[in-house]
Amino acid sequence: MELADIDAMRGRIILPRYLFPASEMRVLECSDMAEIVDWSPPAILTRQGEFLFIPAEQQDALQAFAREQSIPVTRRYDVWSDLLDPFLDTEFSEEAAMATQVRLRERGQLTDTEIAGIRKTVGTRMLALTAQTWEWQSYGLYDALTAMKPWTSLRRNRWLEFYAGAMEIARRGGVK
Repeated sequence: MELADIDAMRGRIILPRYLFPASEMRVLECSDMAEIVDWSPPAILTRQGEFLFIPAEQQDALQAFAREQSIPVTRRYDVWSDLLDPFLDTEFSEEAAMATQVRLRERGQLTDTEIAGIRKTVGTRMLALTAQTWEWQSYGLYDALTAMKPWTSLRRNRWLEFYAGAMEIARRGGVK
């Protein structure tokens, strides 16, 4: 992910060649930003309901920008983190898996059928990502998008459908 141009003087953030949904420059004015989400990597939730990611090394600059521009910084429940837990390079106890399932139902507002379907959709690609990265701590929305883009972008409509659905699921998390 390329560094963002965080321009507090002009009240905007430029994301050069932003990867999702297409590699293109994205320009965000303050009026476009609903909140800054304290995820890893950090994200901007736009007023249109899209989460746009900023490189983790720019988290402090993004937080300062948010303060200067009076944009709320929030902690949101990361639905995708719990959805992707089974694909991490670690083992979970049955109790931990059940707790995740309960959180997804209660906080993520997902049914067991939806959870199973989402995991089936992303499973192969997430396991391939894990084989490359050996990630064992945490995945989230950014990782799901990273894993799914090469596979689904061959069929643009499929990618855009996945992208829109992923954003909708992420919005279900709500502020902690």
